[in-house]
Amino acid sequence: MVDYLTAGGSNSGQFQGLQIANGARSATWSNKKYENAEAWEFADAIPSWGPVLADTAGRVTNEYLNFFTSIDIPPADPVARRHADALAIQLVNKNAQIAGLRSQLPSDWNRFNNSQQSLPSQHRMSYQTWLAQVGGVKLAVAEADYRTLASDWGYWSNLAGGGNQAISVAQQEYNNPGYQLQVTYSSGVQLPKRVWHLTPRLADFVGQAKKGQGTRLSITMNSSTRKNDTTQSSWGSGGFLLFFICLGAGGNGKRIDVDTSSADFSMTFDAPAFTGIRITPGPWFNRSVLTQYRNGPFISTSPYGNGKASFFDSQGSFSLMKETVYVAYQPTVRARIDKSAHQQMQESWNRGSGLSIGPFSFGGQSSTGSTNRDTFESSKDEITLVSKSPDPQIIAVQNSIMP
Repeated sequence: MVDYLTAGGSNSGQFQGLQIANGARSATWSNKKYENAEAWEFADAIPSWGPVLADTAGRVTNEYLNFFTSIDIPPADPVARRHADALAIQLVNKNAQIAGLRSQLPSDWNRFNNSQQSLPSQHRMSYQTWLAQVGGVKLAVAEADYRTLASDWGYWSNLAGGGNQAISVAQQEYNNPGYQLQVTYSSGVQLPKRVWHLTPRLADFVGQAKKGQGTRLSITMNSSTRKNDTTQSSWGSGGFLLFFICLGAGGNGKRIDVDTSSADFSMTFDAPAFTGIRITPGPWFNRSVLTQYRNGPFISTSPYGNGKASFFDSQGSFSLMKETVYVAYQPTVRARIDKSAHQQMQESWNRGSGLSIGPFSFGGQSSTGSTNRDTFESSKDEITLVSKSPDPQIIAVQNSIMP
């Protein structure tokens, strides 16, 4: 599968950046009403360093702001520069405050909305009214403060001269309201978010898959299949994930060993539709700034000054950025495995725990309802698992190693 995703070029030099999913992820943004909110949240999340797909709490939008407000450029006007540096710290702190307030909105709104359900409908407060009069007051004040700080920071950065004008332009693009859209979350909360582009759209891919018009995925592995040897790479190897079996859907549960050296071993992954969805940030993002100042220098009082923290190495806060997410629609896995693994899988399914094989998940969390459930078939020699989920499963993500 690694060879399939990398067009056969899976040596240690070319393999870096590819993360295999562990059966715990589905692409859930095909609902057009919530598409931008969910898709852009996925794109914005920074993955942890390593061969397994797992998102950190870090966000590209936040780390990009942290980066260009931490750069230490020799100014033409040192006094103006001191003003800009002081404002940069306030700008980053205010952005963190806004992120915190926005993250609280869904739970705050749900709590308030639930409390008013006993009232007649004409006396209930709409989300927009609640946001303006109750829940969003602190957020509105913080966002107004941010706009003032951003304007002041841009003014003093331009006045400082030197290379600060380029950073000021990056800040203006970052805060340009034309590069942001109001998105709706499933909770009903609406918030502005910076634009991302995901191509093709997941809804279009699912629509084509339902019509039988997708690009089919078919991969077969057996005891003679070449294994990828990337153990000498600083990245590590994700090849082992293709053979793991987990007694539990969503990658949760006990992993069992499978004898892949047996002459009888084989595993086939099929899906009626498969694609790679390209992820790119909107015009608010300027990668050349990251490239030009990748080594700083950074303001000594910032979190990144004097080597206190880093942006771009394996321990950095901005080490990876998603480029392509690979998804498969309603996959099928057929496996010929040893007797012990076969029995354990059968017992797990009978308990209702579900199963994960490689990046795919079946049953348990992935079941979609009593009339449209994933299926498990077992014969003496073979196990067959079929997904009926309406949401494509994420196989892998190709990341750009920053900057």
